[in-house]
Amino acid sequence: MENKQVNISSENDETKEVKTPKRGNAKKKEPKVVQKAKDAKDEELELMKKQLAEVNEMLKQQSALVEMFKQQAQQANQLQQATIEAKADDDLGETIMVGCNAVYGVTLTSQKGDVVLQFEYGEEVECDRADLKEVFKKASNKKVFEQGLCYFDDDNEYKEFRIKRTFIYDEDEIMDLINGGDANQIYSWLDDKTKIKTNIDIMHMILYKLADLELDKRLERIPYASRATIEKFFGVELVQAANSLQILKNLVH
Repeated sequence: MENKQVNISSENDETKEVKTPKRGNAKKKEPKVVQKAKDAKDEELELMKKQLAEVNEMLKQQSALVEMFKQQAQQANQLQQATIEAKADDDLGETIMVGCNAVYGVTLTSQKGDVVLQFEYGEEVECDRADLKEVFKKASNKKVFEQGLCYFDDDNEYKEFRIKRTFIYDEDEIMDLINGGDANQIYSWLDDKTKIKTNIDIMHMILYKLADLELDKRLERIPYASRATIEKFFGVELVQAANSLQILKNLVH
């Protein structure tokens, strides 16, 4: 076999200069995005500091307002207390006329028990306004005046003490009703005023007020139908009720 020698071109004999990137000590540049993130964080921190300062300032202002309101409230309370004390001084010595329609009398006591007011049937007595204010702090005491078991001689006092009457004993109204002689009308009136016989206090009051009229001989000439209707409603004769009332009056007086 014949050996062939391959001649390499002279161009290959020439050494070509190959440029390679320099990898010396040159520093790498940080990406710009990192610097931007740092700047944003600094801005956020500054904003938080500013907001915190604003909140602190707001809290200081609110604290000042709260203190001012406290002082105003204290001054208002002092003024109210002074007004109450002045009013109490005015009430001392001022009297109100109070009457009693309850046959067994009425006793009213204050919440603390330091004021006790006693009223007897058929009497009108003078009471200190200050004492009445004390006893009316108990709602149950006001109910006595609402139902007419006790009453003020001056109707204006009901408004003064904020008492709304549910029953008003009016002798003229009762006498007109009785003298009319209409049994159905009398029975309906009694049913209405006594809540169909469920309000025992008012039942007793009306019965013995009628007994008082019987004692005064003001019912001698009333129509028979009226007397019969009244006695049927209460289940007792008016003469008998009058006798019981007289015995009670003798015991009390």
